[in-house]
Parts: sequence; structure tokens; C-alpha cells
Amino acid sequence: MDYSQFLHMREELSLVVVLLLLFLADLFMSPDAHKNDGKARLNTMLPVILMAVHTAINLIPGTAADVFGGMYHYVPMHTVVKSILNIGTLIVFLMAHEWMKREDTAFKQGEFYVLTLSTLFGMYLMISAGHFLMFFIGLETASIPMAALIAFDKYRHNSSEAGAKYILTALFSSALLLFGLSMIYGSAGTLYFDDLPAHIDGNPLQIMAFVFFFTGMAFKLSLVPFHLWTADVRVRANLRPQPSGISYLFFPKGKDDSFRIPSRTARFNTHFKVRK
Repeated sequence: MDYSQFLHMREELSLVVVLLLLFLADLFMSPDAHKNDGKARLNTMLPVILMAVHTAINLIPGTAADVFGGMYHYVPMHTVVKSILNIGTLIVFLMAHEWMKREDTAFKQGEFYVLTLSTLFGMYLMISAGHFLMFFIGLETASIPMAALIAFDKYRHNSSEAGAKYILTALFSSALLLFGLSMIYGSAGTLYFDDLPAHIDGNPLQIMAFVFFFTGMAFKLSLVPFHLWTADVRVRANLRPQPSGISYLFFPKGKDDSFRIPSRTARFNTHFKVRK
């Protein structure tokens, strides 16, 4: 295996370093590590500084490349999109500052920042995916930590209810999406974005496959008429004495999905128009 391929994933590697640093910071700055006063030392300043440095060192785009057999596809435009998501994450951290100072959440600051950055890491994988499997891994990597963030205040009824609704909806949509992907692979023989258009002939199995796939994605993107769960989850996830900023994570994630899905499926539509 050529380990130099990882050099093309500098945004992801940099974010993993930030995650590890926050893990260590939470270990040594948690209340358990300072039993004399029981106060957490970790605050918003450290995650904000780390994210600002992470964003700054990745502002300059690299060269286009396909690594890991085409599973990971990078173009300079991806750096711009990831930088926008970084800025959105910074805003969420700043908005959550007052909320994280509460007594019932101060000892969970490390968990909040790690879960939020894990969601961001999943968005990174979706942006640079060159294969449906990589895209699905990124989608679930972004969705699962989001469920934990929604139910972050586990002793509050509204937060727990929102987390349960989000998990059930995510499970249902993921099942539909995976069922569609399995039929796409069975009919086309490939899941690479670049190779798939040449194998699409519009047979009934492929039509059914894309119906299942886009139905699952419609739940993820909250598209009409699969959007009724979104408002309830967003509102209940943010019903706290101070705004947590968690519900605002839906905005960058949804916009990232909305940008990424049409950009990949547009080539399918182009393929059909050429055939006609």
C-alpha cells in the first residue's frame, strides 16, 4: 500500500489531529482530573483556536487527485467547500459558549466538541467521495454523532424525544438508501460516480433502484414530502435555557448534502439526455 496517498487527504488528517488534541485536552481538563474544585478547565477558546488554525493551514487548494482506487476524489473546489463548513463549525462553537458554561453541561464540553467535529469529518468524506460506498460512510459518520448531539441533554424530555425521532428517521432512510444502492450495483456492476453513467440504460430495476435511493436521500435532506420530522427535531433539540447551537448544525450538513448529491447525480441526467 502506498501511504503517500494519505497526503492528498490533508484536510481530513488535520481534522483528525484536532480531534485527538481535544481528546487529550478533555482527559486532563475534565472535572475528574481536578477533584479539588470539581470545575472543568476546558472551554470554548481551545476548540476555536484549533479550528481556526486547521482552517488557515488548509486554505490553499492542492492538486486534483484520485486516491485509494478512486474511492477518494479531490479537486481544488473541495477545499473551498470544506473551509465554508469549518467557518460554520466555528460559529456553532461560539454560539454554544454560554450554554457550555452551565453546571449540567460544563463537564460534557469535551464530548460536545468531539461529536461536532466527528460530524464535520463525515461531511468531509461526503464532499470528496468518488464512490457510493465512501459517500455512505461519510453520510453515516455525519449522522450518528448528530443523533448524540440532539439528545445531549439526556435528562430533558424534549431533547431525548428529538434524539429518538432523529435516530428512527435516520435508520429508516439509511435502509431505503442502502437497498437502492444494492440494486444499483446489481444492475450496473459499479458504484463509482465516474463509471456509473455509462452503465445506466434505464431498465426497470435501475428505475426502482434510484427511486429507493432518492427516497432515502429525501429523508436525509428533508425534502417535501419527507420533511415533517425536521422542524420537530430542530425545535426540541434547541429548547434549552441558552441556545446550544446544535440545531444550527443541521444547516451546514443539509446544505452540504444538498450541494453534493445534485453535483454527483447531474452527470446521470446528462447521460440520459445524450442517449435521447
